[in-house]
Amino acid sequence: MTKAAGICSDIEEKLEDADYVIIATPTNLNHQTGHLGLDTIRQVLKDISRCSKIPVVIIKSTLPIEGCKVLQGEFPSISLFYVPEFSREGSSLLDEKNPERLIIGFSENANRREIMDISKIFLEDHKNVPVRIMNTTEAEAVKLFANTYLAMRIAFFNEIDNFSVSLKLNSEKIIRGICDDSRIGNYYNIPSFGYGGYCLPKDTKELRKSFTNIPERLISASIEANEIRKKFIINEIQKQIEKISKKQRKVIVGVYRLTMKRGSDNFRESAVLDIVHWLKTYKCQTIIFEPKWNKEYYEDIKVEKQIQKFKEESDLIIANRITEDLSDVLEKTYTRDIIQ
Repeated sequence: MTKAAGICSDIEEKLEDADYVIIATPTNLNHQTGHLGLDTIRQVLKDISRCSKIPVVIIKSTLPIEGCKVLQGEFPSISLFYVPEFSREGSSLLDEKNPERLIIGFSENANRREIMDISKIFLEDHKNVPVRIMNTTEAEAVKLFANTYLAMRIAFFNEIDNFSVSLKLNSEKIIRGICDDSRIGNYYNIPSFGYGGYCLPKDTKELRKSFTNIPERLISASIEANEIRKKFIINEIQKQIEKISKKQRKVIVGVYRLTMKRGSDNFRESAVLDIVHWLKTYKCQTIIFEPKWNKEYYEDIKVEKQIQKFKEESDLIIANRITEDLSDVLEKTYTRDIIQ
C-alpha cells in the first residue's frame, strides 16, 4: 500500500517518503475576479516540485472549473488528481470515513496504476462505494453542481416557508406533503434563515461565474433567493420587535448562536450574521450567546457566556436552529426551524 504524507511543517522532509500527497488547503472566493483562488494550492505544489522524488498529488480543495488544468500546466512534472470531498458541516470526519461515492478526476499525466491506488487509499474499507472516473474538469463540475443543487434545494423550501408565513399557512404540513413524494424525498427540507458556511455561498458564485457566455437562470436565481430570504426573515424579526415594543419601552434581542447549522462551529457567511448586522443598523439592544466565541464582544455586541442569564435578559430570542437549551423559552423565540 502506498504512503501519504502526515501533518508536518517541514514539507520537503516529510515528502521524501511519500508516494501520494493530499492537498486540502482552503480556496476562498476572490470577490474581484469572482473565482476561487488557487494560491494556497499553488504554494504547496511549488514545495512539492522541489523534492528529489516527486509524489503523485491528490487535490481535495474545491477548485474552479479548469483549475486543475491550469495547475497542471504550471507544474507539468507533477501527476495531479482531483478527488473532491462531499462532507457536511459538523460531520466532515464521519462523511470522509463513510463516503457515498468516490469521484476521481485524472489529468493528462495520470496512469491506470495511480487511479487504482487512489481507489484503495480512499475505499479500503468500502468496497461497494461507486467510483466515477473522469477528467479533472468534469470532477470539478460534479463538486460545484452538487453544492449548487443543495443551495437550490434550501432556497426552494425557504421560499415555500416565505409563502406559508405570508398567507398564514402551516409551512410544516405543506413541506411534509410535498416531501412524501419519493421523487422529492424527505431530506434537506427544513426552513432556515438562509444557506451559509464554507461551501455553498462560494461554490454557487464560482459556478455562476463559470457560465459566462452560457445561458443560465437557476444558479443566479438561487443566489438571489438566498438574499431575498434573509431580507424576509429580517422583516419578520422587525415585526416581532415592534410588537414587543408596544408593551415595553426597551427590547433586548438575544441572538442564539452565530453558527450556520447544528453541530457546526462555522460562522462564515452564516445568515445569522446578516441579522446581527441589521440589528446594529436598527440600533436595537442586542446580546449574543455563542460558546465558540471566546471574546467578550462580537462586533461591539456583548457576548453572554451563561445560557441561563442570556435567556433571562432576552425579550426576544432569534435562533436559526432550536436546541434543548431553548426548550423552556420557545414562547419568546423566533425561528423557522419548524420540522422536528
